[in-house]
Amino acid sequence: QLSSTNRNENTTLNATAKGNITGIFGINSTIMQMPKEPRIYLIHVGKTGGLTLIDNALGAKRIGRDGDLKCRMNKTRHGENEEACYDEWLVKNPRGQDSQLTRHTIGFFHMHGFESAMERKWLQENTNMFLVTVRNPIERLISTFNFHRFSKEFHTEHYTAKFPEIDQFYKECFPDGFDAMIDVVKNTTNTTPCQQFGWKVLHGDKVRGLYFESGGHFQYGYRYYKSYSIDAFPNRPVAVVRTEFIWDDIIHLDRMVGGTGNFSSAGSAVTHGSEKTGLSKEISRTNAIFLCCFLYEEMEAYQLIILKAFNLDDVQKMNALSPLYQYCGIEPLSGDMLEVPISWSEFHQGTSCSA
Repeated sequence: QLSSTNRNENTTLNATAKGNITGIFGINSTIMQMPKEPRIYLIHVGKTGGLTLIDNALGAKRIGRDGDLKCRMNKTRHGENEEACYDEWLVKNPRGQDSQLTRHTIGFFHMHGFESAMERKWLQENTNMFLVTVRNPIERLISTFNFHRFSKEFHTEHYTAKFPEIDQFYKECFPDGFDAMIDVVKNTTNTTPCQQFGWKVLHGDKVRGLYFESGGHFQYGYRYYKSYSIDAFPNRPVAVVRTEFIWDDIIHLDRMVGGTGNFSSAGSAVTHGSEKTGLSKEISRTNAIFLCCFLYEEMEAYQLIILKAFNLDDVQKMNALSPLYQYCGIEPLSGDMLEVPISWSEFHQGTSCSA
């Protein structure tokens, strides 16, 4: 069984690449550095510790700062200084955490976007860098299942009556957890309604009751957020906050934008309680490799985000990527992979995925 382990940020990884996996192109040559006047668009990927960043570090609500965005849009429309909008928000919100990172964070994007289309367009056009919350993709999927399985918000009598698919999925088809679910999904020789159900949800298809209501973080993954941000603005700088080193990254970023790195809430965490349910966080090696093959584009999107992150050095990037390669059965690579990264399409077509 594989499970998440404590990461040692000072670990130096040196190994030789083997097998038929080759690189695709040098990402480092396209890394954009932080703008002189950073205007951050925070991309909150689900189940990556985003609420710890938004609630505890920035002191904002999960969908942003009340009134701040509309104020900014109105100010810029009339050619006025929008900085006053942040100051007004800070006065009205005692929970607000005044820091340079908070001040430079202009907007937030999560799932389908809780802002209007006009507000999202304004944010895309009036920010100049992305800050993406990230976590090992395999561990994010395990956490996604455990979270949605016990989310009180969508397991009420009202929701389960309206969407019987929720109980069908979590209680009838896959009551024994995520690893057991993958056992069923990958068994294509014994196609059953549950197998097809799990296949569609894992793949991110729009399944009634499981698309947004109680399975949204399966659908809204790295591919989705990359499409909204990096693919739409390929020359825009990217920074990341890693779940595994969340406060280290928050403090470092605050200092990068001119702050002190001092947060009264440092070390705290916001969780949904799914870690207390007793559901396993482990996954078998064969099931982990299956996920890497089945969702290889998701793995590729995560890799690209990490490699483009200007706030991570080479060791930190390797520390973010190496655990994923271990889950996928790929022997750890040397630092050369930062110049010539893994081609996940070749991995998908290789021997690991042909079994």
